[in-house]
Amino acid sequence: MDVGGLSDCLEGIYSGQARDSILDVYDTVRRAKYNEVVNPVSTGNIRLLFEQNPETALDENEFLKTCKKAEMDPEVGAAQRKAANVLQYDFR
Repeated sequence: MDVGGLSDCLEGIYSGQARDSILDVYDTVRRAKYNEVVNPVSTGNIRLLFEQNPETALDENEFLKTCKKAEMDPEVGAAQRKAANVLQYDFR
């Protein structure tokens, strides 16, 4: 998603639809997305790896159960993929 947003900004500069200052907006937005979404999720994933009993994690952890369910249930999988949209931003 980072590359898509950056590409949109650079395309806007190249085509004359945006000023160079759009890159400052890009920087602000991406830092906020990292601090509000990416870092907390990554930290949670690290904890998930080290604070679980690997023998029972799939039976006890709600997130892992949902991931396993998504393998068989297209609606659950679609909902998980849709959740990633929180990282998108329309730079127009």
